[in-house]
Amino acid sequence: MYTFLIVFHVLLCIVMVIVVLLQQGQGSDLSSVFGGGGGSSPILGGQAAMSFMNKVTIITFILFLATSITISIVQRKRLARTQEIQNLIQETVPKSPVKPPAVPQKPQK
Repeated sequence: MYTFLIVFHVLLCIVMVIVVLLQQGQGSDLSSVFGGGGGSSPILGGQAAMSFMNKVTIITFILFLATSITISIVQRKRLARTQEIQNLIQETVPKSPVKPPAVPQKPQK
């Protein structure tokens, strides 16, 4: 589950980057290059209909946020479980380890 979520998140990031790069910027038509607005100002013209690319961008962004939050929650639960296991291991290991028997040393010449 966790691996699938990570893979889906990475693919979603790639799709979101591609969708954003494919979008046409505001006022990117030929008349705006030479300084003419052409009457297509969003201030004067009201709101235009949302394009397909804008909708895809919003959907990918919402999915990106959802997967980011889900990964954060799952990772926190996994970390808590790992810490519980480490605490159980530390409780079962004896506090004073048994020392190995002393090895007699050879007399020096």
